[in-house]
Amino acid sequence: MSEILTHAVARLAGSQAWLVGVAIARSARASLVEAPTREQATRAVQRASGLDVRIANRGLVPNDPREFHVRTFLGRGVLHGQDQIVHNPRRGLRRWVMRDSRPELRETGQTRRLNLELFHDGAVVIAVPLDQPPYLQEHDSAATYVRVSLVEATALALTALANVWAEEVGTAGALAMRLHLEPHRTAPNSLMKAITPELIGYQTLPPNVPDESVAVGQFFAAESKTAGGVDLDDMRAAATQLAEDVVHQFGVSSLEILLPASLETAAD
Repeated sequence: MSEILTHAVARLAGSQAWLVGVAIARSARASLVEAPTREQATRAVQRASGLDVRIANRGLVPNDPREFHVRTFLGRGVLHGQDQIVHNPRRGLRRWVMRDSRPELRETGQTRRLNLELFHDGAVVIAVPLDQPPYLQEHDSAATYVRVSLVEATALALTALANVWAEEVGTAGALAMRLHLEPHRTAPNSLMKAITPELIGYQTLPPNVPDESVAVGQFFAAESKTAGGVDLDDMRAAATQLAEDVVHQFGVSSLEILLPASLETAAD
């Protein structure tokens, strides 16, 4: 898993901050069997797009106040609306690669946009760029700002895509997952800071660094696993663990999308 992560990060533009998720099957698919097709790769991402929202909504009851959080902070998920890359998978080294076709790919081999890799053995990589709010960069341009809800959205997308791809290529059994934060490399030894919005009723203010949070100089990758198979409860628990293990490193006590049954409990 570490080798896959290292190779994935090398293909990402260093001027951009990233959330990078990796999933591997505990029992990898044999490399000598027929390689998955382009159509399978496209179908897997299409199936995963929307499944991440279903995972987030799992367990919600009618008129559940958590619906507002899913709708506001997840929307339709990070995989939605990526038809340009989803319908044009490129061949890679024992994998299908999906990323935007931009001039920088030909010039540098690196991308600044969503990057997906579906390996023939059942492994998955998803890299999501972290937008940096200009009004925060004016205060501290060296820092990497990490939106809590995007951590959750990436964890959900990774969990959905990993399980769908494993099912698509016939990989059975548990999946191990890792979520990594790659800060931008334009300033050496820069700090990473979590950002969350303030909610006033149903009004959402721009995200800022929470008062109770701490800046992080060294990030430790979060890890989780699923039992395999498209089980919504299992996938929700796995995605929640990944997201919590990331944001807790910043001293942030609660998530924005994957809230427990009681919002009052989440706010304590």
